[in-house]
Amino acid sequence: MNAIYVLPEHQATGVGRALTTEILARAAAEGSPVRISQP
Repeated sequence: MNAIYVLPEHQATGVGRALTTEILARAAAEGSPVRISQP
């Protein structure tokens, strides 16, 4: 399954950081491309 996760900058702190780490780990495990938005 190929998916691109776009994560807003504000999710990179607090609980959002833990969720972001989880998403990145899952995407890496799936071999999916990951893109983090940097507004």
